[in-house]
Amino acid sequence: MIKIIVLSVVILSILVQTTNSALTAGFTVHIINALSNNDIPFSVQCESKDDDLGLKTPKVGDDYNFSFRGNVLGTTRFYCHYSWGSKNNFLMFSTAKCINLVNVEE
Repeated sequence: MIKIIVLSVVILSILVQTTNSALTAGFTVHIINALSNNDIPFSVQCESKDDDLGLKTPKVGDDYNFSFRGNVLGTTRFYCHYSWGSKNNFLMFSTAKCINLVNVEE
């Protein structure tokens, strides 16, 4: 019985360490202006609960990018609102959905 309890604790601690390292991974988001018309400005503003990265206006061909780390709970989210003329939309980047998708190797 004691062997089962010890084995369970060891397995649980391995899972917690793996989960913590995966959820605090680094991520980089790239937003590339590949629009053909430079006469109409393209703008993007990205923010999380804690950080507002400000309004950016990348020109055609520019790569606006930012990096962030997820928290231990895996609840870190960045929202990017973008507009081009009268068109508006937003993107959401969640560490829970991005793991192994845009993970930055350091």
